[in-house]
Amino acid sequence: MTRGFQQGRTEVCRVVSDESVAFCKAMDDHTADAKETADLFRKALKAHVEYVSAAADAKVSTIICLV
Repeated sequence: MTRGFQQGRTEVCRVVSDESVAFCKAMDDHTADAKETADLFRKALKAHVEYVSAAADAKVSTIICLV
């Protein structure tokens, strides 16, 4: 894990994906099915791990500016 940060390279990840948004909406919906919400949670986790792994391997680089 630390080899990826040689020469001062670090990553900060705050991932908001379509999958995480879907999960949050389901959590806020009191009529949502618990099994479906759990499935959405797993999908959000998978999307997050894939994005963070790609960023750590320098396969993606995203800069977001908020004005």
